[in-house]
Amino acid sequence: MNALILLLRVIVAVLMPLAAVVFSCLALRMARQSPPGIHTADLTCLQCGRSRPGAPGTFTYTRGIDRLRRQMRKKQPPVLEPKIAETETHFICDPCTRRYLQQEILLQILIMLPYPIYALAIKAFSHQNGRAPNILLEAFLIVLAIAGVLAALNLYRASRLGETPLADIRDRVAIQVRKKSLGKDISYYTRTGIQNLK
Repeated sequence: MNALILLLRVIVAVLMPLAAVVFSCLALRMARQSPPGIHTADLTCLQCGRSRPGAPGTFTYTRGIDRLRRQMRKKQPPVLEPKIAETETHFICDPCTRRYLQQEILLQILIMLPYPIYALAIKAFSHQNGRAPNILLEAFLIVLAIAGVLAALNLYRASRLGETPLADIRDRVAIQVRKKSLGKDISYYTRTGIQNLK
């Protein structure tokens, strides 16, 4: 049993952060190889309002998903069908897109870091005072580490499957900006998300 726990700790504390770093580096490399966007004085970025090189960010959103999910929990069949409400396209500049990508990678690292630190603390202090580690805290940190590696994998997948490596990231930036005015009770889909729904 102790060997299994030790193996799990090694996987979560060492292998998963390494996998997240590899996926993040691959996504960054693909983003650097992405050709620069178009630059016209007429187009301004939705995020920063400046006229810089970039490309359109496109997303689709649906309304009524929450009501549909609530009805699906009931035993009767759902009455409402979710409908595509609208597709929006907004110009997103390259610097805002790259900044969003860097922020996502930084967030993944911050999500991944607590468990390796906790695992080192377990090794250092549990032998000194003979106390067992907190199981609930460790389980929570393991879930965070899994979420971090899945987010890194999702970012890499989005960079690989988009029309260009930055296309899906532009969609995410447009969603982030427009979500403030459209609302959070709507389901948003990037271009690769729509491809997965079909």
